[in-house]
Amino acid sequence: MALIVVDMPFGYYEESPKIAFRNAAWVIKETGCGAVKLEGGACMADTIGFFDPTRYSSDGSYRPDTAIEPYYGGI
Repeated sequence: MALIVVDMPFGYYEESPKIAFRNAAWVIKETGCGAVKLEGGACMADTIGFFDPTRYSSDGSYRPDTAIEPYYGGI
């Protein structure tokens, strides 16, 4: 089985992490893909972190202070 990844279009994720999440959920729902990709490097770390369930406490509140390790690509 193939993993389908959709490249998020420009303007779908730059405004805020909440809008990026909403748009990613919409893309996944509409396309049935298994993942979404966005670009921007380290400046997108907060947006990427917003998608990470480990950054939420047990009561469901978001913890933006939780450190995430950026991934810079490679083989």
